[in-house]
Amino acid sequence: MHQNNLSLSSQNFVVDFLRFNLQFIDKYEIQEVAEYLSKEYSCNSVFIDQKKTYSLIEKDGFSCKAKFLTSHTKHWIGTRLEFEGGHASKFYQMIKENPLNWKRMDLDNTNLGRIDLYYDRKLKESDRVEDFEAFLGDAAETISSGSRSLVVDLNPQALRIGHRKTSPNFFRIYKKSNGKFIRFELEIKLETAKSFQFFLFAGQFETLESKLIEHYYSYIITHFEINRNCYTDWVVQNFRTIRFLQIPNNSLVTTYINNKIVNRLTHQEFVYKLFQLLSFIRQLPYSCDFIGDQEYLFVSFKLTDFLKFTGTNNNHYQVQKVGKFLKSL
Repeated sequence: MHQNNLSLSSQNFVVDFLRFNLQFIDKYEIQEVAEYLSKEYSCNSVFIDQKKTYSLIEKDGFSCKAKFLTSHTKHWIGTRLEFEGGHASKFYQMIKENPLNWKRMDLDNTNLGRIDLYYDRKLKESDRVEDFEAFLGDAAETISSGSRSLVVDLNPQALRIGHRKTSPNFFRIYKKSNGKFIRFELEIKLETAKSFQFFLFAGQFETLESKLIEHYYSYIITHFEINRNCYTDWVVQNFRTIRFLQIPNNSLVTTYINNKIVNRLTHQEFVYKLFQLLSFIRQLPYSCDFIGDQEYLFVSFKLTDFLKFTGTNNNHYQVQKVGKFLKSL
């Protein structure tokens, strides 16, 4: 994979929210983490407990702000460390330059609770309000017909896919208040978020961003009917970067790829899933055998394991869809 071409900045993605789940509620330990963030990243911090807010670090000139929120529910007792909006984007850029300290952050006992990515598509003079509303309506109908278990909430100016608290992927499309952009935002939470935490904590940001981008595009292509005449035209443009990912020459007969790669986006989705499959099966055990004088590698796997690898919801619709794709090979 050409990871240098798959950075968040090159694809115009922005990190809009970060949450770390800390496995303690002791105020002394929280203060220690706040002081570490102040020293290393010039972060101010507030502590929120039982809806009461206390200042932990407040210094002039600090442009980044962290929030510590304690949880005392029957499901989990701990502290959420959160960065919102521009603070999340700034903090992410700072830890790229100066990775988190495993000991000071107790990363062995910390997990990534949530990470949000968004893309802002600039409105054009030719875009009309009724066209945007129609786009949202068509998208909601397509998604609802494809998966009855997926919550779809539609209003004239916004579309929400999934449940805000319980869905590992919560997707929103809405028009920004300034009237200049349409935001496509994906909230990645729960087990899906944890699948990215090793690369974040280990400072492997090239791999992290590549995997986040793959996950984002996989989600939007799976759930939307993408075409050149709607508000996902930016996906078509950006998809060209991913379309020609480099793979080892012996991974697939090159004439097969050449015959399959065409300009229509329905076939682009096929090629994208094909690359996902190649990446998935490379990590699986295999056996060797000959058919005639040609040696073949044999692998076996469950469809649900492939869905989990791609970060796709494991429901009847998605199982059928990936089954259809595999049969098409």
